[in-house]
Amino acid sequence: MNDLLNKPATPRSRHFNLKLAVAAVSITYALFGVYGKSFGDAFFGIILAFIAFLDEYGFDTNRYVDAARQKLQRFYRQGDKIARVLVFTIGVGGTALIVDWIFSLNVIPIDVIDPWIKRLAPALVIAATTLFLVTFFSKFFYQLNVTVADRISNRIEITLYLATSLFIVSNIVFWIGINVENALPSSSTDLNRYDPGQWADISPWWQNLLLSLVLISLVWLTASFIWAFSRYAEYYWRDVPLNSKPKRAQNQDGRSTKSK
Repeated sequence: MNDLLNKPATPRSRHFNLKLAVAAVSITYALFGVYGKSFGDAFFGIILAFIAFLDEYGFDTNRYVDAARQKLQRFYRQGDKIARVLVFTIGVGGTALIVDWIFSLNVIPIDVIDPWIKRLAPALVIAATTLFLVTFFSKFFYQLNVTVADRISNRIEITLYLATSLFIVSNIVFWIGINVENALPSSSTDLNRYDPGQWADISPWWQNLLLSLVLISLVWLTASFIWAFSRYAEYYWRDVPLNSKPKRAQNQDGRSTKSK
């Protein structure tokens, strides 16, 4: 308790009052949406309030947020290893799908697990592709932080990692409840085959929520990729000037030689 009392207050950002006002208006807007039974208005207001609070507190490079960023960085820096496993799994699953489509595959109880394999396939492809891209920028930011304490890069990192995590998780949950197996053919179609059902049959509201999470996280993931690439390009072009000219090689006697 004494440590908390003696600890100096965290300094506010320059636009603290503006962010607080935006958060208050957004929460009020969301409450009116709940009162008017408009889920879209309530959901949008909550998102705006969350972004305002996250910009004030979540992006502050204090020890808590920085510790979370470092943990996420350690995970995504090794994301290419997970992505390679996912690609191998996709290859095996794609081979099994082709064999099942042409020659019929009955080595395993395909009627039970076939829908789950086919439903997870799009999510695995999306996850593997996303992990490859995020790993590249994560390794770049890691090497950058070794030599330069770049606060802007820290903000880009935490946004990138949060958007990536939400995008991958929401995609996995979303595709589990989508009837993909009808679009992926099999050699023998049994009318009494196992049907795990869909999100739309269970709850259309839940399916719409998952779809909105996928699309919103995709928007922020795209923005994070653009920010990360701009930071990468800035440091790359700083080290490699565009107006630099290659030097001519010289012979042992000191005379320059022209390249053929």
